[in-house]
Amino acid sequence: MELLRRSCRELGQTVIVVTHDPRAASYADRVVFLRDGLIASEVRFEVKDSLQQNLKIIMEQMEQLEF
Repeated sequence: MELLRRSCRELGQTVIVVTHDPRAASYADRVVFLRDGLIASEVRFEVKDSLQQNLKIIMEQMEQLEF
């Protein structure tokens, strides 16, 4: 996941990952939550944010959405 994150940051690439793993999602700068094929919520992260901080926000959002 770090390689994908670095390629986005250093090479300006876009990577789309579909996952149910909040730890994998914490590497993203944008996480879109889907429910029944519709966008239920979205969070965006700054490059400077830590993976632990991102994971905490993702987990909180999942709890609110009852995932």
